[in-house]
Amino acid sequence: MSEKIDDRCEFWTPENIYLYEDAIDKIIRYIKKIDEHVFEKSGNHIVRHTENRLKSSESIEEKLRRKGKTIAISDANKVINDLAGVRVICFDSRQVYTLADEIRKNKKLTVIKEKDYILHPKENGYQSYHMIIEISGVRVELQIRTILMDAWSSLETVLVYKKKDIPPKEIIEKIHKFSKWSKKMDQMVEEMLEMKG
Repeated sequence: MSEKIDDRCEFWTPENIYLYEDAIDKIIRYIKKIDEHVFEKSGNHIVRHTENRLKSSESIEEKLRRKGKTIAISDANKVINDLAGVRVICFDSRQVYTLADEIRKNKKLTVIKEKDYILHPKENGYQSYHMIIEISGVRVELQIRTILMDAWSSLETVLVYKKKDIPPKEIIEKIHKFSKWSKKMDQMVEEMLEMKG
């Protein structure tokens, strides 16, 4: 998930980098505390791993253009919620919702927006739970998903999302099938973890 930061980008001044990286660190520390707390109670971890990134200067400029905004720091701060991102990979979707519930309880974080792409997947089959969180005066996008949702997303990014040309219809169809299969497999994972206790 990490993207190279262009030092020439007007937005990524040393002060901004520090501000956003500090916000990311605080969120990750809190997620680790939640995971430890759940483990103490149940003997099971809910977080497999975390990833984080700062949006590249090229992506910031492209998004501002797409939204009809000027390439300016003030506009980036106002209209782009995912300048910083944290991704959390859980074992099953129940754990995704457990983590989201615990995050809402933290008084140091403000949840600005939530989108449940697990209950309501995107047309292309994308599934994940998104939260826009404000902490220390900046917004961070949090994506929480299962291992299988992450595998699908990684594959779709390589085969479809990052491609300049429209991929063949057969690839699109297979990506959709993969999404449906991974949803069924996620249910199997939940059942196995439930049996484990």
